[in-house]
Amino acid sequence: MILLVSYLPVSSSKEVSLDFLDSSGSNTAFIFFGFRGCTDVCPLTLAKLSQFVSQPSGSSRPQVLFIDIDRNNHPKDADEYAKQFHTSFRGIKPSTPEINELASLFGIPVREQGFVLAHAGKTYFLRKDQSGQWSWVKTYPAGAFDPRDLLEELY
Repeated sequence: MILLVSYLPVSSSKEVSLDFLDSSGSNTAFIFFGFRGCTDVCPLTLAKLSQFVSQPSGSSRPQVLFIDIDRNNHPKDADEYAKQFHTSFRGIKPSTPEINELASLFGIPVREQGFVLAHAGKTYFLRKDQSGQWSWVKTYPAGAFDPRDLLEELY
């Protein structure tokens, strides 16, 4: 697997409209794009996000969504994999056209190299405003966040 790494979070204010966010029940969300067969970046990132949502905080818990980018995985597998890290996590398995659309929207370089998927391992923080519109607030490169630091995003 090839990992493209930059160590600084990138701020954004891009509005996004994703059907799976509307049912999350939270005003904040962390979205991570990965795949179940990943042996390094995906489990490490999901473990960090699990540590984060397990920390006590004064605000409501953000939704954590694992988006499975492996076109060969079954939809049920994405949710089962995500829940291995925390029972509140949701796994989403988009169709191939939806994966392509999400990759374009978030600027995710997803490439298949033979039987290996290459991806950037980024985590995206989104916030819903009072009108119900979601905005992409910040992008964290792979391994570039500490679970305690994520609490700052909620305030």
